[in-house]
Amino acid sequence: MTEIKKDEVVETKKTTAKKTTKKSTAKKQTETKAKETVNKITQSVVVPEARKQRDMNEMISVVCITNSPLIYESKSQQGYRVDWDGFLQENWMEYKELVNMRSSQKAFFEEPWIICDWDVLVDLKVDHYYKNIIDLENLDELFTKSPEELERTLKIVSVGIKKLIVDRAFELRREKKLDSISIIETIEKTLNVDLSI
Repeated sequence: MTEIKKDEVVETKKTTAKKTTKKSTAKKQTETKAKETVNKITQSVVVPEARKQRDMNEMISVVCITNSPLIYESKSQQGYRVDWDGFLQENWMEYKELVNMRSSQKAFFEEPWIICDWDVLVDLKVDHYYKNIIDLENLDELFTKSPEELERTLKIVSVGIKKLIVDRAFELRREKKLDSISIIETIEKTLNVDLSI
């Protein structure tokens, strides 16, 4: 049987203590670094500002985007009526009435027949109907595109915009301002319409 001296036992205890201390110090350093990282991340995260509630009585500019006259009659306010004479005519409506329009006559937004500022469309949660909207103020420029570009556009726009394009193309044909055979054929083939006059 080997005899262990006192000095060796003390030395072994010191070595074990050093190893344990090194492990716990390393663990504490790792925890501290982790906490610092978490603090940095949480401090850099910006809490989004709460969006202000829109005033229900705010007057909103509403523009007609149909070629024909358009009428809105409220289902909630008796006698409330808005008339647009035609394309790009503007009228003013209370925001609450636009909310009523969205609830009771959604086609105004789905087709779409009207348009207003983007932030209003977002607040009304109807902006997705306008994601493929084209430049309506320069609608005639659409007919100067290549047949391929025109076809791509015609395939993605909403039903109301397709009707607007067909109406405008027909009008330009009558005025003899649209005479490109390839553009006319592209519209007719893509939208299954007849533009002959």
